[in-house]
Amino acid sequence: MPLSLSISNISPDPRESISHAATLMASLGQPLIHLDAMLAGIRPRELDRSARRDLASLLKRNGVGATGIDLFLPPQHLAETAHVDRAVGAITSAIELLSELASLGALESKVLCVSLPQKPLANALAAIGTAAQERGVIIADFSLPPASDVPASIERGVDCAQAIAAGQDPASLIASSAPGAIRLSDWDGTRRVPVGKGRLDTRLAVASASIAAPRVPVVIDLRGIDGLASNPRAWESPATLAVKAWQAGLSGT
Repeated sequence: MPLSLSISNISPDPRESISHAATLMASLGQPLIHLDAMLAGIRPRELDRSARRDLASLLKRNGVGATGIDLFLPPQHLAETAHVDRAVGAITSAIELLSELASLGALESKVLCVSLPQKPLANALAAIGTAAQERGVIIADFSLPPASDVPASIERGVDCAQAIAAGQDPASLIASSAPGAIRLSDWDGTRRVPVGKGRLDTRLAVASASIAAPRVPVVIDLRGIDGLASNPRAWESPATLAVKAWQAGLSGT
């Protein structure tokens, strides 16, 4: 199970985010990060071929691979005719970027993390599913409950904090859904907190993932944790806690 750190909530500068995340993850023996297509500077539709090659080179210079891309658009944009074309365009552009980065040897896996609405427009799902299948990209949907009647190229995603907040057991959800991606996050009953500070039993989550999803990316997700905006280095502690908790689960300690 490749363990990576999403560059969300690290810095508004994507190059700085990649560099900082790469340095920390490499120091912890997990040289993988997960990109965020919502950040200005690496939005797929803003990158020409030269910029995409430069992004791949940036990852290589920092000694890391990427496990995929986050693109958490407002889910309703795929259910409303006023927004659907732009939303589908953003997702298909991210699919193309994943494919290109993979061809340049900068990816560990081609996974695009999204949240779909409960009832997305059928033509939107068809366009996204076709684009993903053609490029060999897995779409991991983190809506809860998941959207229905989705193409085969769209798989279930499990966000541990989201599952706990909804009264579900993340380990059981991982075991039953065989997800396309897992978000390593925690919930204390009222809000998202660093892994190990809430209700997540990391050892059970690791055990379930080892059996049901041994090859899918596990992405450390810092979104929603209080206090990260107040200090430019505040993200380092929760990221480190998450890595060490996952490693402890793998070793059985």
